[in-house]
Amino acid sequence: MRPAARRVSARALSGEEQQRVLDVLRAERCIDLVPAQVYAMLLDEGIYHCAERTMYRVLAAHAEVRERRAQRRRPVYPATGLSQV
Repeated sequence: MRPAARRVSARALSGEEQQRVLDVLRAERCIDLVPAQVYAMLLDEGIYHCAERTMYRVLAAHAEVRERRAQRRRPVYPATGLSQV
């Protein structure tokens, strides 16, 4: 049996509103900033599009949020000196 489809919240951003948020986050002045910084900058200018968490959700829905730090992978070392029991 298939689970019932989830209803879209009445408070959810429309496709046009999501695109507007993406345009703001992709703008030249915001491209290197995290959504928290963009949110604060827009509030200082008197502009409110959505909540900070919603910005993260919109970015995640479009696969544009990821770990940006360079992570070193640990090499796999063979187990030595362990007794085989």
